[in-house]
Amino acid sequence: MTPASGAVPQECRRAGNDTNLLQTCALLLAAGCLLAACSWQVPQERASDSAMMRKSASVDRRLAQVPSTQQLIEDLERRTAIVFTNAEEVTVTPVEHQGRRIEWSANEKVGISAAVPIAEDGYFLTAAHSVDDATSVFLVAWVEEAGSRGPRVAPARVVWIASEKQQPDIAILQAQFSHVVPFVLSTEPVADEAVAATGASNWWRIGKRLDNEAGLGMFSAVSFGSVVGDGRMIVAPDVPPYRLIRHTAPTIHGDSGGALVNERGELIGINATVHAPWWLAWLPYVGVRLSVLAGGAGSHSQAVRPDVDWLMDLIELDRQRELVFPAP
Repeated sequence: MTPASGAVPQECRRAGNDTNLLQTCALLLAAGCLLAACSWQVPQERASDSAMMRKSASVDRRLAQVPSTQQLIEDLERRTAIVFTNAEEVTVTPVEHQGRRIEWSANEKVGISAAVPIAEDGYFLTAAHSVDDATSVFLVAWVEEAGSRGPRVAPARVVWIASEKQQPDIAILQAQFSHVVPFVLSTEPVADEAVAATGASNWWRIGKRLDNEAGLGMFSAVSFGSVVGDGRMIVAPDVPPYRLIRHTAPTIHGDSGGALVNERGELIGINATVHAPWWLAWLPYVGVRLSVLAGGAGSHSQAVRPDVDWLMDLIELDRQRELVFPAP
């Protein structure tokens, strides 16, 4: 039967309603994601507190199982370097009975992350996203010179960094330090291997709260977990070979660029990102935040392990270049 002029067939009305419903759901989802992203500053401290509690709990469990781990924790906290980006000046001063104080000045927002020393003459690994587009980079690292040992600060230059859309998420830094204590590179990781992750989230938290003063205080710079997936070696054109390693040691904002080590303290890789559990993975970016707010259940961290031969060859090439064309 032909519909009267101006009438809309029932099938068309139903299709239009379905389309409107889908559009409405899409708009509501987009609005929810935008709201969650925009309002992140409100629950951020609560989420960070929850994550720090999970880090501390992982340390307590490990110490209860292996009390001798305390020595490893102290060694990892001391040797993990701190990266300051966009600061005009960074100073380290001793404070009686309180270790050391780090102060900085800047005209823009300062970023705080971690770096891993991999050579005695001042070469470090960190996450590319930690130093990308930085106007300045300073490193605070532990130095052991003859008759003197402790933290030192120096400006750093970027030797190599992955582009914004390139993998892996790593950068190589060099600072004019001598006698830093480098991490020993491990063999390939294996699934279920116990691991520890280091970072600078404790400095980031205290720096935020005390407004450019920092001390170790009560916040853990180390967390413990195990390898979930050791990943396959990824090889692609114009990209250095690398491996992505999933693990359960809790990491949060400020831990990027920190070390992932085995029980012997040997470097497996560097912290790069946190992934939401599979039931929240369909919400890019926001899913991780919701997971943290929910206590982190089911989420995992991911570290990057660059090809060791590629890494050492690049560092040696930079050493040779610096002999001919030293940095200003």
